[in-house]
Amino acid sequence: MITAERVKKSYDRYARKYDAGTQLQRSLADKLVKAIQDDDVGARHAVPLQVLDVGCGTGYLLEKMGTVPKEARGGDCPHFLFGCDISFGMLSCAKNKLSNHYVQSNAAILPFSDYVFDLVVSNAAYQWVRDLKTAFGEVKRVLKPAGKFYFVVFNNKTLWQLQEVCKEINVASKNFPDKDKLCLSLAEAGFKIDLIEAFHYEKYYKDLWELLGALKNIGSTSADN
Repeated sequence: MITAERVKKSYDRYARKYDAGTQLQRSLADKLVKAIQDDDVGARHAVPLQVLDVGCGTGYLLEKMGTVPKEARGGDCPHFLFGCDISFGMLSCAKNKLSNHYVQSNAAILPFSDYVFDLVVSNAAYQWVRDLKTAFGEVKRVLKPAGKFYFVVFNNKTLWQLQEVCKEINVASKNFPDKDKLCLSLAEAGFKIDLIEAFHYEKYYKDLWELLGALKNIGSTSADN
């Protein structure tokens, strides 16, 4: 079973090594920022955006949001950036990069008032959340009425070859959400879905042990017991 405490301990343990092995996560964050820019979210606001990154990790996505050109932000002033993560180790790494506002919290209990943020983002975090309806409900609560929610999540087809090879092991990615669960949870939280995109990514490893080592170094537990 995927639990918040297991996820926290795992990412605390490997926070210092995380950035070295997360090319995929960084490329997904880049796609997320581009989607926000293409949607002209900043240009529709007369003041800088209040932005929250749920599961901010070591801060890469917030760093990218902070370097968005002023034309895409809608003015000269930078966004006000906030990050939350369940892992204190990851937050410590983020604070060493950027002097934004950070808070340690579970995605299912966001420690913010209602209607605070213009934009909530998240990159590769919600696959670890068991109660998506509650977690998405928290995003809906802290968003302003016209706010937007952009996120990337790994689905249950992630590491499908490992799932096939290790059928006797409950590989954690088997329990990641599928599209139907995501859509239902968003709808139950009160969101209207504007766009869903799927990305296919392949990387080759020389053997199973190299793959497991790479997963370990970024805090991802391959087996869910």
